[in-house]
Amino acid sequence: DANIGVFYDFCSLPQASRNDKEQALFEYQLRGMRSLYVASNSRVLVLPHVPESAESSRPYIERGWCFFELCIAAEHERIINPDDVKHLCEELPQTPEDFLKKFSAKRFTNRGDQRAVLAQYLDVLIKAALYAADFDRIISFGQFADGMHLNILVELWKHGPGLRNRAAAALKAVAERSKMDTGILVEFIKHQPENPEAPRF
Repeated sequence: DANIGVFYDFCSLPQASRNDKEQALFEYQLRGMRSLYVASNSRVLVLPHVPESAESSRPYIERGWCFFELCIAAEHERIINPDDVKHLCEELPQTPEDFLKKFSAKRFTNRGDQRAVLAQYLDVLIKAALYAADFDRIISFGQFADGMHLNILVELWKHGPGLRNRAAAALKAVAERSKMDTGILVEFIKHQPENPEAPRF
C-alpha cells in the first residue's frame, strides 16, 4: 500500500558518526519523533526483548527513549501488541509528575537526549491540554519544565487573544523556579498586538 510507511526505530535514523548532512537530517527527524507514537493514523509495534548478545544489553524499559515512546504510545492507545508489553505498561506513570520521577532514572546513549525527550514529552502534554482547553493545566507544566517554557508560551499565544497575561504569568513562574532572567521576554509578550502570530524567540 503506497499510503503506508514503516519507521523502524534507531535503524531509520542516521547514527554516529554522522556527516553534516546526516546530522541535519537526524535533528530534523528527532524534532517530530513524538508524532510517530501519538498520531491517529499511527500503529506502534513494541519489541521490548533485548538479546544478550546486543552491543548494549540494557533492558528496554531502562532506556530513556524507549520509556518515553512506550508511555506516549500507550497513553494514546496506539500499541498493536498490548499483550506483549502488558507487564511493562502496568508500571507506566499515570501523571506528568510521576513520569518525571521515573524518567530521571532512565539512561541515554547520548548525553543531550534527555532534554530533547523532555521537550517532546512537554509538547505532547501541551497539545492534549489545548485540545481540552485546559489552560491552567498548561501553565502548571511550567513547574517542572524549567527552561522549556517557550513551548508553553507559544502554544498559549497561538490560541487566541486574552491569554497574554496568563502567558506572562507562566513565564514569570518558570523564571522564578529556574532562576532565569526572562524579564525582557515578559515585556515583549505583554506588548504584542491582540491577534499576533506565534512570537519568534
